[in-house]
Order: sequence, then C-alpha cells, then structure tokens
Amino acid sequence: MVSSTDQWGLSPLGQRPLNEALALAQLMHSIKPWVRRDVRDPDLIRITELKPGPWWELYCVIFDSVAQARQALPLFTDEGRSKRIVVIVESTVLELNVPSSSGLGLGDVSSYRPETCPDAQVVACESQEWLDIHSFLERMLGPRPSSTQTLPLSGLRVGISEASVAVWASGDPLARFCPVDMGLSEMLDVDSLDVTVSTAGIFFAPSAQDYDPKSESRRLEIREAGLPPVDTRTISPKGFEPYKYDGSLELVATDDPNAPWRLSGGRANSSTRIGRPFAVLDENLLEELRGYSHIVGPPAGTSEENAFALLLSQLCVAGVPVLVQELSTTVQRLLGPGVIGSLDKVHAQIHAPADRESASITTRREALKTFSPSRRWRSLGGAATRWNVLDPAVSVILCTRRPRLLPLILEQIARQTWEPLELVVMLHGLTEIPTDVRNILSHYKRPLQVLVADSAVPFGAALNQATEAASGPLIAKMDDDDWYGVHHIEDLVLAREFSGASLVGSQVEFSYLEGPDITTRRRPQGERFFNHVAGGTMLMSKSDLLALGGWRPISSAVDRGVIDAFVAAGKHVYRSHGQNYVMHRRWHPKENDAHTWDADAAVFVADSVEQWQGFRLPPQIDADPAWYQPPGRALSFRSRLNTWSGD
Repeated sequence: MVSSTDQWGLSPLGQRPLNEALALAQLMHSIKPWVRRDVRDPDLIRITELKPGPWWELYCVIFDSVAQARQALPLFTDEGRSKRIVVIVESTVLELNVPSSSGLGLGDVSSYRPETCPDAQVVACESQEWLDIHSFLERMLGPRPSSTQTLPLSGLRVGISEASVAVWASGDPLARFCPVDMGLSEMLDVDSLDVTVSTAGIFFAPSAQDYDPKSESRRLEIREAGLPPVDTRTISPKGFEPYKYDGSLELVATDDPNAPWRLSGGRANSSTRIGRPFAVLDENLLEELRGYSHIVGPPAGTSEENAFALLLSQLCVAGVPVLVQELSTTVQRLLGPGVIGSLDKVHAQIHAPADRESASITTRREALKTFSPSRRWRSLGGAATRWNVLDPAVSVILCTRRPRLLPLILEQIARQTWEPLELVVMLHGLTEIPTDVRNILSHYKRPLQVLVADSAVPFGAALNQATEAASGPLIAKMDDDDWYGVHHIEDLVLAREFSGASLVGSQVEFSYLEGPDITTRRRPQGERFFNHVAGGTMLMSKSDLLALGGWRPISSAVDRGVIDAFVAAGKHVYRSHGQNYVMHRRWHPKENDAHTWDADAAVFVADSVEQWQGFRLPPQIDADPAWYQPPGRALSFRSRLNTWSGD
C-alpha cells in the first residue's frame, strides 16, 4: 500500500527508454526510488480506500503521443494527489493545453521542449497544495481553450473497467475508472455513470425518463457493439494537403499482436515512424502519412480482421486515402455500409490531385458520421438515451439584390444533405415582394423565411436583420451568385465538431472567371486553423455572432469584419476543404450586380496551380450542367495580366 508522501510515482506509458525520458525532464538524479505505476496493467493494485490519496511527493507520467495520453486519461482517476507533477509527451504536431497557475492553486507551471529532443514536450508543476493527478492531466488534454469544442461524449458519463477498453472514452474528461467489481449503482452521485465498459460488454444504466432503481441495466456485448469511437481531437482531417504528397505506402501485417502493422515503402529512415510496427494511428504517425498519396491495404483475407477494421476507421476519419482489396464480411460489418461504399470509389479517384482529394472528402465524411465519439455512442444507445443529442439546426442567411439569381441558388440550398436546415432570404433593395419573386420562392419546399430591406439599409445591417430572424442555433452565410456542393453545410458542421473552432469555412480555391472563360484553382494551403475563410462559406453559432456585435452595418467588407472580431476575441477559425464552393466572378456587372469584393481576374489567376478552359466544377459539386451555360470568352476582356481583346 502506498500512503507515504516519501514515494515518487512513475507511470511510463510510452516506448521511449525510461532513462532517456527522465533525462529530458531533468529527473535522472532522483534521490528517492521510483514506484512504477503502469496504469494499463490489469493486475495493478488500485488504492481506492485512500481517497483522495495516495499522496505522492512527485508523480511523473510519460506518453508516446497526445492520442495515447487522452486514451489513458480515465485510468488516472484513482492515482491520487501530488505536489509535484511532471508530464512528458512526444508529439510533433499537437501542443498540450498548459494549465495557467493563476487562480487555480497550481503554483509554478512550466512547459518546454528540450533542445536534445524537440519532439517531446515537458510540463512540470510544483505546488504548495495537493493536486489531483487526474484533474491536472484533464486540464492539459481536454478541449482547447477559447473554443466551442464540447465534451467528446456530449455529457455521457462512461466508466472504464480496464485499459484495453479505455478507447471507448475518447479522452472525455468526465470518463472514470470503474473497477469490474463496482456496479453502476455503487458510484457516488458526483461520479454516477450512464454506462460502463469492460471486456465483458457495455452496460447501460436505466434511462432517466423511466428510471427504476430496481431495474437492471441493459447489456451490449463488445463484439455486438463493434468498433469504438475515433477520438477526433487527435485524429481528424486537419493537416490534409491536396498537393503536397508523393508516392504510396503499403500496409503489411506483422507477427506481433501488440503491434500488428507496419508501413513499407516511401522514405523510411531512422528518424521517421514509417516502417516501425504499430497498432493504431496517432497524431505523430498521421503527420508523416500526410506526405504520401495513399496507402495500399493488405491482401484480402487478413487474419487480423478486428485490428484491420479499427485501423481503417481511424485512417478514414483522418481522410487518408486507402486502396483496399476485397474486404471480409466481418470488416464490412464493423465499418458500416457508408464507409465501405466510399472506400469502393477510391480506386477510380486516386490519380489527379482534385480527384484524390474528393475521394478523401467522401470517405472522411462517412467515417465522421459513423465514428466521431458522440455520434458513435448515439447509434449504440438508441433513441431512448438522454445523450442522444439532436443535430443542430442551421439557418442559411441569403441576402440578395439580384432576384433573377434566386432560382439557381435556391435549387442548390434545397439539395443540401444537412436535414435540420432553414433558409432566411433577405431581399435587399425592395420594400415588398414582387409577384414574380413570390412565384420563384413558392417552389422552395424546405423551411423558409422571407424578409425585405430597402436600398437605404446597408448590406451589413440587412444581414443583421436576417440573423435576428433566424431560428437555428447555427448561422451559415451563402452568396447568391456562387456554386455549392450538396454536402456544403454537412461538411462545415462536421468540421466544426472535430475542430472545436468557433468559426469554420473554406478557402477561395476554385473560381470561374466569366471574362476569360476559365476556371482556376488557387494554391490551397491545407486544412488547418487560420485567420481567414471565404465569406460565402462561413458557419458559426448565432450566439457567438451576436455576442461579438453581429455584422458591421456597412456596405462592404462585412465578412472580414466578422472574422476579425472572432480572431480578436481569441476564438479559433478553421478552414476546411474547398471543393464544395466555387466563386463565380461575373463579367461587366450590371446595376446591382457588382460584387462586394471587386477583385480583378488577375488576383485569381496569379496564384493558381491549375486552370481549365471554360466552366468546370470540382468533383464534389454535382450540379446539373443545364443550370448554367457559360457565355464564352468576352471579346472585350482585359486584365492586368494581359491586354488581349479578341481574335
């Protein structure tokens, strides 16, 4: 039993040599012996009778990655307290949320990356108070500060009985260690659980609406439950590059049950993770995979069906293109028809950059809907469970001075795959709705509000009126003269979920220029957090928008004003892929047809990486060609790029 404050506790969960890891944290010359605490060990003695102890003078935790740390988080529930906590994590792409010492009683907190090993981050805390080890780790590994990222499991309280099933908790700070011999009803009220997970199965507590203390919990066998969720905090499409890739990798089975896979080919060397045996994907390996075109799966009939399906679910969520052979019925059942159907299309879409990206987008969309934590549990729990949170309703704000463009944009919005969708049309420059406009609007069959604002009202003020009228908690701004894929809103909502960003949107990548009659793709900068998105693609919560002052009541640059406000408030802006959006730049705009951003064609051509003659939509936009007939090159076209003026 460990009850003395003279002990130093050590949880080495990583593969890095122990002496090397301790040297990074300058703990090699310890004056006291370490008590090794591998929280993954099923035979580890949990000293629960000493709560809130045991008390450690120093407690050190070593992780291979943030993904590993988040998976292990609930296992630290009963590890007690310490006045000195040191965390060592190896991550090349993710930073820990270093807790602030002010106001939290944490004492001195420092964070650094050792010069001898810049891949490792060390966080050390010294306090006069006894700090709960689990709570300290929770602060570092939980949602990003100043983000809208909610709890991974949307408030579901999960108990984890052993390390082998900890992946089901998805790094949720509310998840708790629950020994096998402790039932749902034996937990204290503050730690009460909705569900416990062990190798024996998943046990659901009675639902709140028909709760009966005498009723038995519902049990679902692990084999029946299928694959666990994918922790999208660490595994997500973030970092996908449409052009920066080269060659492919082959997934090969090993003889090691603890690390059943390795990747062959590519640029493997001693400084990379490519070629090393591994079991699951983490953020470090994923970062290296971004430099390759795709992965070729193992031959059909692999014996590691469950392990293969688990790895595939993670690769698909991350948007890594995978070419698979014929999959067994077990793997197909575990992944589900949506993911399997998307994988079947990868073979035909892997060659051109835009097609490869489109294959990634389709696969990740299906995988996110299937394996993101809250959605995975929603499908397991059924409609009666209290955590079955409904998808958020989106109100699309469409402000137009060009009623003649309404039929085209209304058709695109009507085809959006996101179901809880409302359209708020602001007819700008009118005092009443003309009869012909009423006829156009009457063909739109989804929820609709129509408002008018006369020409004296600035564009931003008209947008504010539409925002106030919107009934959905999420606001999406769309423009009347651009092109949108049917999954535009759906992909933005999914991006908001996995990124935790307050504002999401797309880069202006694809543009159709009527003057020269060409379609261009500007150089994409990958999916990442950034300080700008296209104004016609912005998605944010209504409450955030109103709290930051709404749209500036001016005639132009209103999009930039909102983005600047979000950034200035410390909120995160995430830029998703650009294949659901094409900006349409019209030639010789007539009265009321001018773009609020009046850029020359040279702006779109100068930084383009691809060009196509005529009107060309990216693979993700399956618009009906009959909707639009391009006018052809304008004979009077002139630009800063050239002075050509006809044949």
